[in-house]
Amino acid sequence: MYAVEVRDRIMIAHSFKGELFGPAQALHGATFIVDVAFFRDTLTPDGVVVDIGRAHDALRAALAPLA
Repeated sequence: MYAVEVRDRIMIAHSFKGELFGPAQALHGATFIVDVAFFRDTLTPDGVVVDIGRAHDALRAALAPLA
């Protein structure tokens, strides 16, 4: 089994309503690190699991609606 992993990050901002949340009622944010692994049983004839540029593009496209 062969694998290639790529990583990206996304930053979000949000707030909560209600006294229960104290300071979290104000706008605040978080950064999420997202890893994706592409697996295959055999390599291509060129010895490749996945084109790393296309792998990064796929992850970026998956995260785009969240940005």
